[in-house]
Amino acid sequence: AWARLSFDTVFQSNFKFNVFAAYTSGSTAEGNRYRPLRTGASDVSTAYHIEDRLKSDAFNTKAELQWNVSPRIRLRFGGDFEVDIETLEVPELVFTENVGVYRIGDRAPAVVAQQDTNQVFANSGFYTQIEAEPIDWFNGVGGFRFDYNNRFGASINGRVGTVFKLFKGVTVKALYGSSFRAPTPDQQFHEAAYIGDTIGCQNFGPCNSQGLAPQTAQTGELVAGFNMRDLLKIQLTGYLSYINELILSFPTQGGLFVTTNAGSYLSNGI
Repeated sequence: AWARLSFDTVFQSNFKFNVFAAYTSGSTAEGNRYRPLRTGASDVSTAYHIEDRLKSDAFNTKAELQWNVSPRIRLRFGGDFEVDIETLEVPELVFTENVGVYRIGDRAPAVVAQQDTNQVFANSGFYTQIEAEPIDWFNGVGGFRFDYNNRFGASINGRVGTVFKLFKGVTVKALYGSSFRAPTPDQQFHEAAYIGDTIGCQNFGPCNSQGLAPQTAQTGELVAGFNMRDLLKIQLTGYLSYINELILSFPTQGGLFVTTNAGSYLSNGI
């Protein structure tokens, strides 16, 4: 289910205000099931299947004020808030054959639960941005954003960009920005139910002892463009992105994939 209510207005000709609130809810369907491969075999187990139950209820809202100070200067002020309640029920084995003490139709936990089934994730942020065109051949944008995450604390990020119109049809654009991404609920709390499944950081001792940090990025871009009377457009872009505390999953002992931070990563190209 998904619902959204929004309101937009313009007042005094140079002020624009918009706000929205949204709610989403989703879950796995009844009868959602799968059969894992047997250890050391190429076919699935016929003795049982696994039923997983996942549910999410999320609410988010955002408000923004745009102020056209003059034809050449524009300001933005805004804030947003999001809360997500994740219900992480323990996967269950449902037996389709008699195995030991279990009869057909019996249920048993597929894993030993190590976390509360309800986890709350919340993030609030505030931002401001200025866009200016002081002269005809140059314009720029700059801004910063402050976030507070209920699990990872405060984070400050920013962006800055410039565009130069060198001569008719030729432009050069430079952009820089920083960002952060918090780990997903699955990356933090997933319980491994079969060989080859992923296991969240909180349920893997070496990762849990250090914790899973947010992933951050510093990204720069340089763009040169040529436009000939709308008949021909050429654009050349070079970029560089430095990611710290990269979040990924890799295989570990026991045939599981564990999610953890994997240091820094530099990507660049043209």
